[in-house]
Amino acid sequence: MHCEAEILKIPSEAGEGPVRVDFYASGGAGRRPLLLIFPGGGYEYRSEREALPIARALAPAGVHTAIVHYACYPALFPVSLLQTAEVMQYFRKEGAKHEVDSEEIFMIGFSAGGHLALSYALYCGREDFFKSYLKDPVTTQTEGLLLAYPVVTAGRYAHQGSIDHLLGPEGERRFPAEDVSLERQAAEAPSLPPLFLWHTFTDESVPVENSILLLNAYRKYHPELPCECHFYEKGVHGLALATAETDHGDGACIEPRAARWTEAAKDWLRARIDG
Repeated sequence: MHCEAEILKIPSEAGEGPVRVDFYASGGAGRRPLLLIFPGGGYEYRSEREALPIARALAPAGVHTAIVHYACYPALFPVSLLQTAEVMQYFRKEGAKHEVDSEEIFMIGFSAGGHLALSYALYCGREDFFKSYLKDPVTTQTEGLLLAYPVVTAGRYAHQGSIDHLLGPEGERRFPAEDVSLERQAAEAPSLPPLFLWHTFTDESVPVENSILLLNAYRKYHPELPCECHFYEKGVHGLALATAETDHGDGACIEPRAARWTEAAKDWLRARIDG
């Protein structure tokens, strides 16, 4: 992977100016698949721990990587979702400029970034929704979705901070919570991508029930889709790589067993690419 990023400014109609994307070429000759990275941060900020370290860890799967600087609060739903659609559309159309195989674009999201990536996967087939905001949207499904301890529900097990930052204060919201409670949206999704998912049972910020609700929705509405999930016994929220590289310095985010997720994810990506 090239150490220096190519900073892209993708034109956007979402109302927050161009979308910044930090593109890292994998090196080597020929076009490669692309992995779009959506860091977490409760829709309040984007965690650096879930950005470049993830790109470095997963690039050996043979992919280019790109970190998406999506809009956070005070930007509200659906701004970041529209931006995601515009980023996807850009690489579908212009990927050749960056040696990207535009038919193989994957997404990985962490926590609230997982909510955003999953939102795109669920909403991308709803042309009327995007046409309400974008002049000429062309939304296509990702070839594969990787989620790490994702925010999924706006219900009982919600990470309320993420939902509040996404929709705004109660009483001033333009959209109901059900629109971003993604286990409910799965029933209306015309398609979903293959899924790789991991979470820890001791996550107190985004309870593991978020991932369980998503798995149940996959099984109920799209049982034919391939799905790989890893539930680890221990680990706080926001482990990122679960190694010293992404630890805060106090050891809380070092969890050797959970750190195996990166090898599993690379194997999963290679299988999707080669298959």
